[in-house]
Formats: sequence, C-alpha cells, structure tokens
Amino acid sequence: MTRRSAEQAKKFHPAIDRETMFDDHGAAIRGVERTGAVTKASPADVATSGRHTGRPLCHTTGINGTFQYIGFCWDEGDDLTGSYEPKGGWHPQALTASHDAQPGGTVDGHHLYAGSWCNGMGDGKRNLLGRISLVNSTGRKWSYGHVLLVMPTGDEPSGDFSPVDNVHADGTVWYGNKLFVAHGGELQVYDFQHLWKMRASDERTGIENGVSSARWHQRALPISSRVPPTAAAKCLALGANVAKGSQLIQYTCGKQDQNGEQLPR
Repeated sequence: MTRRSAEQAKKFHPAIDRETMFDDHGAAIRGVERTGAVTKASPADVATSGRHTGRPLCHTTGINGTFQYIGFCWDEGDDLTGSYEPKGGWHPQALTASHDAQPGGTVDGHHLYAGSWCNGMGDGKRNLLGRISLVNSTGRKWSYGHVLLVMPTGDEPSGDFSPVDNVHADGTVWYGNKLFVAHGGELQVYDFQHLWKMRASDERTGIENGVSSARWHQRALPISSRVPPTAAAKCLALGANVAKGSQLIQYTCGKQDQNGEQLPR
C-alpha cells in the first residue's frame, strides 16, 4: 500500500447517518424490537453459527487454469435448490463481502461474505421472497447461515413484520453497517444493526403471541429504506467528494456539487 492509499484508507468511512438517511421504516423496526419478540444478532453470529457448512469448489468455473482462484460450494441442499425447479426453491444471485464493508477487510475480526438469493416456483412464479447468506471463510473452511429479508410494519408502540416480496436481489453491496440490494425496480437498503434472531422457526413470518418466526429461517433482516427509480431519484457514488476522502455519498441524480461540478451518475 502506498502512502497516499494509506492516507485515503484512514479517511474511509460510511457517510451515512442512520437517523436521517435510509431510515424510512425506523419506527416500525424499533417497534418490533420493543416487543421483545426478537433479539439482535450480528453478521458474525450468523456466519459462525454452524447451521450450514460450505464445501471446496465442486463445479467447473470456466476460468482460465493459468489464473489462481479460490472459492467454495454451498452445502448439497443449497447447491441443488433452484427457483426454476418444479417444486420451487432458491436461486443464488449476487455476492459482496466484508472487504467491501470495511477498509480492514473484516467485520468483527472475520472474513465474511454475503450472498443474495431469490425464491421462485417452477410454474413461472418468480421473485417471491429474498434472503441473504452470511459466510465465514478461512480460505479452507466455510460456515454460513441464511437470513430472510423482511418488511417491518406498524409503528413504535406496535411493530410486526412480513416477508419482502417481489424481490430479485440480483445486485448487492455491503458498506459499513448497510446492505444495499438491487432488483431492477428499486434499491433496497438494510441495516445490520437490526439483524434479528427469531424465537421460533416455522412456516409463518411475523410475531404471533409474542413469538417471532421468519419462514424456517432463524434470522431475519428488516428493510430500512427503499429508493425508487424516479426522475428525482437519489444516486449513490463512492468517493465523489475527494476532499473528504472515500465516502459513500447520496445526491439527487443530475445535480451539481457546491463547486459547480457535475456529480457522477
């Protein structure tokens, strides 16, 4: 690392204030947490839970054999599931990691990966549900757990949640505590500071008689905001303001900065 890059790394931080940015569903999220039906977890908790164990690469990669590459396979059940299968299932989509999230490359001392999935049925129904898998990797061993993406409902006095539907989850970036998930129709924002552990694991999703469940998942992640693709949509840029170091900056698409320079689209 050069001196210049080292200095830039020191300035790297998420330019996101969770109290004023990407907190549209904050009241409902806090309402769920006040019920006591969920407890907070961390990405490392999920990844090291031992719920699932990854395997060494089990498929051809198509990568030129002269290049060195590493990777892993999901466990057999996750490797064989698919949203195009007659009985339906989950289809893997995008991948991001802790080296996107933090300048040191780790979160809570772990090298973590986050992979997104969409759920569908073989009869043509697609994008029914979304989930992410949080993976702990040593380079030779892989442990992971699944997290259902959910929509918080209600308000602070009384919160609940349901599954996020109509989500393709074909793009994702982990930045600071935030997880940005794209699916073609909008940008969804999730906050790992509100990663929930369920009290039960059954088919229903939500809180019933004080007991939380997330459709067979032991963890759930509530959406905190949605950015629609409108004419006045907000854009995100990394390092748009060099004077302040590398930051994630939100701005109105097509607007100019304070110096009169066109911000990147």
